[in-house]
Amino acid sequence: MKTTAIAATFFALACVGFAAETDAPLLARIDVPGPLASFPLPVFAQLQDATGQDYVLVVAAAGDLQACGWNFRTLDAEAAATDYVLAFEFRTGARAAAAQEGFRIVLDDGRRLVIRSAAPAADVESLGRLGFQCRRLPAAPLDLAWSAPAPTVVAPKIAVSSNAWVAEMIARIQQTNLTVSLAELTGVQPVAAGGSYTNVRSRHQNSGTGIRRATELAYERFHALGLQPSYQAWSAGGYSNRNVIGTLPGTLATAGTVVVCAHIDDMPSGATAPGADDNASGSVAVFAAAEVLRRYSFERTLRFVLFTGEEQGLYGSDAYAAAAKAAGETNLVALNLDMVAWDGNGDKVLNLYVRPGNAVELDAAATFTNVARVYGLATGVVGAVVQEAVDWSDHYSFNSYGLPAICLIEEDVADFNPYYHTTNDVLARLNLPFFTHATKALAGTAAHLARPVQRLTFDAIRIQNGAFLAATNVGVGTFVARHESGAAEGYDARDAAAAMATNPNAAWLKIYTAPYATNLAVDARPTDSETIFRGQLAVVKTNAGNLTCTNRLKFEFAGGTDTNCAYVVKVTVDSNATPNRAAFACATNLSQIVAGGGYLSLPGLANVANGTVYGTCEISRRFVSRAASNLVLRLPQIASTGAVLSLPCQLGVRVADSVEYATNLFPAAPWVPLAAFTNDPVPDAAGFETGWTSAATNLDLSGTGNSPALYFRVKRRWLPP
Repeated sequence: MKTTAIAATFFALACVGFAAETDAPLLARIDVPGPLASFPLPVFAQLQDATGQDYVLVVAAAGDLQACGWNFRTLDAEAAATDYVLAFEFRTGARAAAAQEGFRIVLDDGRRLVIRSAAPAADVESLGRLGFQCRRLPAAPLDLAWSAPAPTVVAPKIAVSSNAWVAEMIARIQQTNLTVSLAELTGVQPVAAGGSYTNVRSRHQNSGTGIRRATELAYERFHALGLQPSYQAWSAGGYSNRNVIGTLPGTLATAGTVVVCAHIDDMPSGATAPGADDNASGSVAVFAAAEVLRRYSFERTLRFVLFTGEEQGLYGSDAYAAAAKAAGETNLVALNLDMVAWDGNGDKVLNLYVRPGNAVELDAAATFTNVARVYGLATGVVGAVVQEAVDWSDHYSFNSYGLPAICLIEEDVADFNPYYHTTNDVLARLNLPFFTHATKALAGTAAHLARPVQRLTFDAIRIQNGAFLAATNVGVGTFVARHESGAAEGYDARDAAAAMATNPNAAWLKIYTAPYATNLAVDARPTDSETIFRGQLAVVKTNAGNLTCTNRLKFEFAGGTDTNCAYVVKVTVDSNATPNRAAFACATNLSQIVAGGGYLSLPGLANVANGTVYGTCEISRRFVSRAASNLVLRLPQIASTGAVLSLPCQLGVRVADSVEYATNLFPAAPWVPLAAFTNDPVPDAAGFETGWTSAATNLDLSGTGNSPALYFRVKRRWLPP
């Protein structure tokens, strides 16, 4: 709802000679020489106009304004019990459009509007559609001592030394994986979250199922990584929702915290809001950083946070920053990502907003620019440090509580995304190479700020069991198999603590393991374990009738794999559960399944009763053996012109073998190349328990001459999976 339009009138009032007729509070603008650490009147915002002039918004009685000693301009003479919205223009022309649509504008400073609002929630939505980023003027004045910048101006850090571990982290981030995550978060392809399989077509604060699914997706990703996942509920301004937090504890309690954050909600309101750039891009960058950093330990605690309520006024981040301040967690720096995938003019610029003179923020921004240079990313992303205290994204919530935070955003003035806050903000319009480089530089920046201590042996395999049809009401069950430091071979408290929320569906396909007399949604084993995870596939049907549906498993490596291991999966389905009453068994290379999209199709289920365990899913992880003792050459068949060569091969391990022959074993005898081939053995049930099989190859001996004796040797190279 909007009030009738009126002309905004500014009264320039000198403090001297003003005759106050009322003590009613006024909203006034007072120009100041810079950010303030104290002020004699209640300040509700510290801002800067289009000319670079710093000013504050004050709500005070006329008499107090007269006595303040500062020149002021009255913006609204009826400020009592009044709401105001600060609307920062992102899309060119939005300020003119707001005036035409009848918003009650009390100040236009050339960059933002201050709007008097009788219905702030509705006005924020309408302004967002016009191309504004909004926040409400707070109900209580700012504590300027909290929000004042550090007084010491420092030069940017001149060098970042290359770190082999950080290089590994950066290398793990791949454009193909980022694209899949963007497709899932923007509704391009369906995704399983919260026990259901659906397209997330909107993440708007008021989208209901959409924003709930998005936050569930974030929670489940943090959960699969073995981070400490949690929700943080908040309620403000007539809205309520939850933030999602994944914590990786640091090794040094006094070292502080690095927060990697973004808002996951989007605009516009309505049934469709892809929000690919704003802000699926920032959210996916947070996911990617969590996945690669999880494989290391750091001195500083890392918190990966997704906020909601950003588009309505930074509500989620305000709740998080307030809680951090109250808990005494002030030794932190936050890296806030808000729109990092648009580069329409090809200059590859990513703006890094910092408050002028804030040493911690300048250091964080300089770390980003130096990471881009040192790790060869500067050809794809150019960090531009902008010393300006902007207030239109979630970093401002940290700043308002005196906590350092920088905002990473694409070039938001000269190359602004024209699809901002529209249904055309879609994946297909993003600059994915630019986004990939920005994400890599973010991960490297977070790693350097957190200071890596140790590489961890870690892998996590997430298996989802479901019908995987977006139109079905059959829910999805999830199981996570992990190898991580500190886990026990058997059941331990780590497994119990990782239980997922109850599936809300009346009909769903469950997957769990029960090796220790209890059903587990997560089973963590020691890093050196080669034991086999055995999951049970079961039907849950709590309403009437039995279940008939399609059936697939989906596999993904959360946080990557251990490159020194081979992963093989074996799946069985009982004959009494399938339509044609035929049993099903399959053993295959897990890495190849994941590379192909992750899905493994099983026979459909037919009339299966609630509680029926209808099959199994077993995962074997074996360390790749490069020992010569395991490379035993056998010739089960041999003739004058040919032979059959049999070589042992590990299931799931690709190798390049070359065969040479000699006519004698004297030291000077030459070894002559005979054959070269790649062995990529197809896993089978027979070798699943041991992890080994034999690969047979026919050798042509016709060119070896008439020597009475032949000697053979094999050279083996191990290939990437």
